[in-house]
Amino acid sequence: MQTTESPPEDVPGPRLGRPRNARVQYLSTHPKYGVRQRIICSQGHNTLPNFIGRYFPRQDDPDIYDFYCASMLLLLKPWRDIATDLKSPE
Repeated sequence: MQTTESPPEDVPGPRLGRPRNARVQYLSTHPKYGVRQRIICSQGHNTLPNFIGRYFPRQDDPDIYDFYCASMLLLLKPWRDIATDLKSPE
């Protein structure tokens, strides 16, 4: 599921164009709760990441393999708290 951000909108009446995407609120403890919403993107919508700065680490370089693994986890595994969601208890 992909999401983007928008201010909350309550527009009464019929709308022109394509159907509006679903929106969800931030958690009540988040600073943007009640101010902004997340938009759930339509099926088939693709957003490509744009890496700015240094190169993205390569898997085949043994000197930076651990950095590569951490980068892949950060990019591809959903998480809210890095200490509990991306690391094992050991």
